[in-house]
Amino acid sequence: YTLQYAPLEQIHGAGTDVRSDLYALAATLYHLLAGAPPPNAPARASAVLAGLDEPLLPLPAHNPQVPEAVDQALRRAMALPAEARTRSAAELRSELRRALRHVPFADAPAVARAVVQALFGGSHELWQQDQACGNCRASA
Repeated sequence: YTLQYAPLEQIHGAGTDVRSDLYALAATLYHLLAGAPPPNAPARASAVLAGLDEPLLPLPAHNPQVPEAVDQALRRAMALPAEARTRSAAELRSELRRALRHVPFADAPAVARAVVQALFGGSHELWQQDQACGNCRASA
């Protein structure tokens, strides 16, 4: 494993599941959007246990173009306790789609565009269709 992308349970050899993989995916997306890797899970846990601020800074602190809802979705997937994390890839995808629904494609940073293209089947037209869908907005 690579320390910046691995959850605590993987580092400690306590067994992994889908939430561990989602942690690694969210850490990778965080790195792409922030332009820097996230702090590793042991450093984060040590800070929290010592009563210090969580060293995982919000993405907008690194890149103001990242919507807060994207930050929240990725931070949830990177929660230190596995029980607090996103439970499935479909759930994370849904959260990210909702987070990006109201962001015009032309305004998205280049890396976010790549993420959106992956989430929406490689086509920003699908994103635009999803944005225009009244039922989608009602369920957001």
